[in-house]
Amino acid sequence: MNLKFNNDSINLNSLLLDLYRHIRPNRFKKIYLSFLVIFLTGLFESLTLALIGPFLTSISKPELLYENKYIIFIFNNFGFFIKSKIELLCILLFCIVAFLAAIFRVSSLWLNTRLSSTIGSDLSCDAYKKTLYQEYIIHINRNSSETISAITTHVNYTVLFLNQILQLFTSIIATGFIIFTLIVVNWKIALLLSTFCGTLYYLIAFFTKSKLKRNSKLIASKSKDQLKVLQEGLGGIREIILGNLQEDYLLKYNFAERPMRRYLADNLFMGASPKYIIESFGIITVALASLFLIRGAPIKSFVNIIPIIGTFALAGQRLIPSIQQIYTNFSGMRSNSASVRSLLNILNQKSPYYDLIIKPIKDRDFSWNSLILKEIKFRYPSNSKFTFDNLNLEIKKGDKLGIVGSTGCGKTTLIDLMMGYLKPSSGN
Repeated sequence: MNLKFNNDSINLNSLLLDLYRHIRPNRFKKIYLSFLVIFLTGLFESLTLALIGPFLTSISKPELLYENKYIIFIFNNFGFFIKSKIELLCILLFCIVAFLAAIFRVSSLWLNTRLSSTIGSDLSCDAYKKTLYQEYIIHINRNSSETISAITTHVNYTVLFLNQILQLFTSIIATGFIIFTLIVVNWKIALLLSTFCGTLYYLIAFFTKSKLKRNSKLIASKSKDQLKVLQEGLGGIREIILGNLQEDYLLKYNFAERPMRRYLADNLFMGASPKYIIESFGIITVALASLFLIRGAPIKSFVNIIPIIGTFALAGQRLIPSIQQIYTNFSGMRSNSASVRSLLNILNQKSPYYDLIIKPIKDRDFSWNSLILKEIKFRYPSNSKFTFDNLNLEIKKGDKLGIVGSTGCGKTTLIDLMMGYLKPSSGN
């Protein structure tokens, strides 16, 4: 069975749908819990931003808190309204919400990593099971290095792919809540900041998409070649020593190893580098927004502008990394897509022996008088020439038979046909 595929045809939507079909039903409760924690993380990030304004007001000019209808509503309805302590309580509330936001973010990270590793283990075990339950003809015609690479190396990339999906959802939810809060505070600056960051990341993603896809294909191919060289080198070490072939195998290994690491480094660079560019432009954007607010405003109202500037400064500090995480995880998914597809090709195999019930040896009847092969035709899928063409053979119980022939004439194939490992193309 050939497990190769065209990486150019990989579509993330179809890949996600195919991956979803192979998730075990008992894992969905943990997935729902993870999404709940992701939502709460975004909510408390939004509340932290919403409270930064009152927090700065309580430091710069506390009496302005009494003009904030939201603060008055909270303290009136929850019994916190003490005129002499309103600024202290406002600071305390901000600290509590900020702490809870950190707790939920850490909890989300822990749940996402544990969930992705658990699902990855399930997929690895299922892939190995699907492989073991294949027919013998598939095993002898398959490139074992591809299978081993898919079940080991590509599973690691799949776990990373799953974690990137969960982190992508976390960043999207957090970004949505942050932008919503900024719109409530000042929709003009919010629109400017979010449009600016979003447009830059979209352009970067657009121009790096093809290279990420190409690198994904090459990483999957080179990791397979690397494993193949390791198997051949260690498995045939006697021949290598006898023929003094160490340098030849080192050259093959270098040819697979070094390009693979270079492609991985390129993908890491393309995923992480935009952050530093966007951060500098983000600081400039906040500075320009501050100038926009201060320009033309009365001197007395400068104290009212400080909370708004503080809110957008904190929002920029949270928004840019959040959008960066969206970009990084999305580019990482593209980078690992070829490895995920390689694993899914194993999982999508049909298992002809999966439901086969084998009776215990003591319950099986082995009594027979003769074994007859009648008009047997057989050829391997990779060979157009028949190994056997109209083979007829009868072996009676008690006969002693010796099979003699040159290498490759079909001695082992005949035994495999008699044992039932191989099915004849025709005959009985």
